[in-house]
Amino acid sequence: MATVLISCVTLMSCGSDDDETPTPNNLQSGDKTFNVYASAVLDKNLAEYGYMEVTYTCQGKTETFQLKKGDASEKFPTADNFGVRVLSFAGSQLGVTYTDDNFIIRNVQLKNLKMDESAVFKYKFVVAENRPEYTEKSDFVVPGVVGYATGSYSVVYSSLQYAKGLKVEQFESWLEKRTIERTLTFSPNQSQE
Repeated sequence: MATVLISCVTLMSCGSDDDETPTPNNLQSGDKTFNVYASAVLDKNLAEYGYMEVTYTCQGKTETFQLKKGDASEKFPTADNFGVRVLSFAGSQLGVTYTDDNFIIRNVQLKNLKMDESAVFKYKFVVAENRPEYTEKSDFVVPGVVGYATGSYSVVYSSLQYAKGLKVEQFESWLEKRTIERTLTFSPNQSQE
């Protein structure tokens, strides 16, 4: 199995299988606030085997939602069409074409965060008990969060990964690893957890 990270030098920070804490690459002067535009992303093919659970915390408030097979999907935010560009870049490297139509997407917009605040997204995959049998080697985009902060502080974040040619005999252990909770933090003051 080859897991390839979706990455682009000028477009995003690289992801890994661990908690995501990218380093800000563009601090700007001006207002002392920033906005977060984030998209939780579940591959429709993977939704056959379970669902994605997402919890985000910002300004003392917490919200949880799920992305499941058959849910209505939103489109990636239109600003710079960054979600589609991230997926297109990875696809061009791997010979696969993806658009936001291949995913169940939920967008979250958080406005006017102060420079000492952050938005923390925790997410995991929950495996369905009554799932179909995995019988054929397939490709998946791993459930994750992609987004950007803009304002006084600007950077693009992504925890999206790509699993190319996942073999049948590796599927159950790979699926189990997706159930580990991951974290992506949008903040001008990054620190490793």
